[in-house]
Amino acid sequence: MRQDLLELDVDSVSRPTQAPGPEGSKGLDLAAVGALLVALKSSVELTTQVVSAVRSWMHRTKGPTQTLKLTMNGQTLELSAATTDQQQQLVDAFVAAATTPKQT
Repeated sequence: MRQDLLELDVDSVSRPTQAPGPEGSKGLDLAAVGALLVALKSSVELTTQVVSAVRSWMHRTKGPTQTLKLTMNGQTLELSAATTDQQQQLVDAFVAAATTPKQT
C-alpha cells in the first residue's frame, strides 16, 4: 500500500506517531498498526487518486474488517461495509466538500 501511494505525486507517506503509553503498559493500538499518514498538496485530482489507490488496495486484499478512514481539513469519512457504488458516491461528496475552501 505504501509503495502504491508513493508512486503518486504525494509529499510523503509515513506511519503516524503515537504518544507513549503509561509506564509499564504493554498495550498496542491495533487500529494504528495499519494506519498510514499521507501528506499531499490540496488538489481534488490528487486526493481522488490517493483514495482510488487505497480503495483498489482494499479490494485486492479483502479482509473481514477492513475500514478506510479519511480525514481532511477537519472532516472525516469512514467506509467499511458500503457497496462499491456507495463508496464512490460517498468519496466523491467527501473529496468535493473537503477540498472546497472554507468561507470566512
